[in-house]
Amino acid sequence: MRKWCALVSLGLAGNAFALLATPPSDTALLMRNYMRFLLGQQVEQQIEILADEALPGDRAQVEAAGNAWRAEQMSAIRGELEGAFGSNSRQVFEDFVAELTTAEKNLDAEVLEQVSSALALDPAPADYASLRKTALENVMQEDLKSVSSWLGEVQMWMDLRRGNPDVPPLESWLTRSLSAADAARSPLPSFEVRKPVPEKRLLDEAEAGQESFSGDEEEEASPLDSFTTMRQERRDRALQEAEAGMQQVAEERRAAEEEFAAKKLAQAQADAEAMRHQAEQLASAEQEALEQRKNSWGNRLKSIVSATIGAATGAFTGGIGTRAGQEAANAIFNN
Repeated sequence: MRKWCALVSLGLAGNAFALLATPPSDTALLMRNYMRFLLGQQVEQQIEILADEALPGDRAQVEAAGNAWRAEQMSAIRGELEGAFGSNSRQVFEDFVAELTTAEKNLDAEVLEQVSSALALDPAPADYASLRKTALENVMQEDLKSVSSWLGEVQMWMDLRRGNPDVPPLESWLTRSLSAADAARSPLPSFEVRKPVPEKRLLDEAEAGQESFSGDEEEEASPLDSFTTMRQERRDRALQEAEAGMQQVAEERRAAEEEFAAKKLAQAQADAEAMRHQAEQLASAEQEALEQRKNSWGNRLKSIVSATIGAATGAFTGGIGTRAGQEAANAIFNN
């Protein structure tokens, strides 16, 4: 296994030996995913603020979108870590965050240099806040752009809804750029289709309905019915005719229900496409304002994430590294 995994059992022991012994490629991967985790934390907090500012009827949509986004991001981080470290991924990530946080608290220049080198940051950041800011501007540029864009989209939708209640739902707004193939795979409302009556039940009903062909009434109708063989033949024939009729009815009903479901699904797809088209038109008309919001979120997130750890280290004393590692691992691997 990688050097990191071999050193996990040593524990932190009050130093950064395990982190410093980690291959640069592993250090870079761990740091990138830790930064992605920090961005995810900020999205969660900012969504709470936006939800408070949303119209009462829109709050649930904003919260649902935030929960879905966060779950997707945490799953992506977990997948990359497990792909690199396998069954040890949780412990490796937890120890990395713990050691990095402890190193920042202790102003450990050696660890700062190690992580900066692994990320190929040139010039090397002077402190840990600069490390995060520089990483966001370089290594994490696409991640920051994606997060800022998403928050800008949500904020823009909220602003449009305040002036126009007919603006499409948030989900349609956020997925307006999907291709036709992607849109077809998107979740659509489900429609209940009655299940066909099981064949055994049909046969039972058919047989029960043929009582007029058996018993005393048949014997009264004709003396020939006294013969057991002929009576059985008549009952079998009547049952077969009833069975065939019931099966035909079942097939016709099944076909009608499938046709109804297909029409409802087609209508739902058409409605979704219409809402996406409307969202595209609104976004096009507000393109400049939308870009301004995205850029604003990018600058805001860089400032917030850069100061994240510094603020935390001033609030707690003792064990902050261990606590930070556990919380980060729980958020990702218990999600």
